[in-house]
Amino acid sequence: MYTIVNCRLATRTRVLQDRWVSLSGNRIEATGSMKKSPPTDGDVYDAQGGLVSAGFIDMHIHGYSGHSFSSGKEDDVRAGSVELAKIGTTSFLATVPAMDRADTQAALEAIREVMVRPEPKGARVLGVHLEGPYLNPEAAGAQDTSHIRPIDLNEVKDWLLFDSRLVKMMTFAPELDGAEELIRQLARHGVVPALGHTSATYDETLAAIDAGAWYCTHVFNAMKRFHHRDPGPLAAIFAREHVHCEYIADGVHSHPGALQLLVQAKGCDRTLLVSDATTLAGTDGDKQASVAGRTVTVSDGTARTKDGTLAGSVRTIDYGLRFAFRTLSEEESKVLRMTAMNQARVLAYEEEMGEVAPGMAADLVVLDADLRVTHVVVGGKPVEVGSGAKVS
Repeated sequence: MYTIVNCRLATRTRVLQDRWVSLSGNRIEATGSMKKSPPTDGDVYDAQGGLVSAGFIDMHIHGYSGHSFSSGKEDDVRAGSVELAKIGTTSFLATVPAMDRADTQAALEAIREVMVRPEPKGARVLGVHLEGPYLNPEAAGAQDTSHIRPIDLNEVKDWLLFDSRLVKMMTFAPELDGAEELIRQLARHGVVPALGHTSATYDETLAAIDAGAWYCTHVFNAMKRFHHRDPGPLAAIFAREHVHCEYIADGVHSHPGALQLLVQAKGCDRTLLVSDATTLAGTDGDKQASVAGRTVTVSDGTARTKDGTLAGSVRTIDYGLRFAFRTLSEEESKVLRMTAMNQARVLAYEEEMGEVAPGMAADLVVLDADLRVTHVVVGGKPVEVGSGAKVS
């Protein structure tokens, strides 16, 4: 038994004061008011008024603390998962960019090993987000265009059948030939079809949405810009209310006003904060590394390629939470939905994680008054809090 006492508790609709949360094994046992004595069995952590929320779930992250999730090395995935847990990200989709077929397969194999044999003190690998390779080269962003290619349904089939539990999401450009067939194939396997890295027209995007694509990868970024005579993908994504959108809340990829617009259009229930973090996230100072086959340099908290293109982020969801709370006129509980609850629902884990309630996964974060991570619990056990959580 492990119990957190003297805390505020984030629920689906509000924040409850003076609460406790007890954990048994890897599940939440019970919650209650401090007016009624909390359980005394086992270890007790005094949150001193801190806010307890479900651990963050990052659906778009390429690496962390010097470790790439697409390197094809199991040790990279394991080490990265341990470091992520220290900043409150307790579950994630290991995100693989456009690479050649052999390198993609190697990445899948390494990620699968950690997924089926997780690190005891590491964030849980929920699966893989394939960000490519079927993208529009005109909207490649920092992706290596030499690996971007036409849709190949047989290639996709091999990836999906390698392990039916592994691939959870695929980002593709909806204007490519075969996009609707790809959407149907992904849907049959329970994979989220995600629109992104696209120069599609408004009509092409609507056609993909109506065929079953209901998720947008890093909305506003790596997509054709809106114009009132040629509204493009963004207008179509906003026109269909049910489409969920992920947002890189690092203060670099988009202006705060873009997040305000997004939440006005989608609400807090269909907006998801992601990091799009790379191997350079969680490292100190200005650095340089190879990301998705391209040289990336970090300066002043921003990662760019040699030509100045943004290359993922060096900030994580704990930072994004603070950015979103400062930007939006929303209650804490609503903003927190965008860090875990929505992700769990999109990935069909809503009965298992994403909420602080009896029976749910004992993956928790404790936040101070400034929404900084002060304590993390993974699988019912506390883990060390890393310095990455202290980034402003």
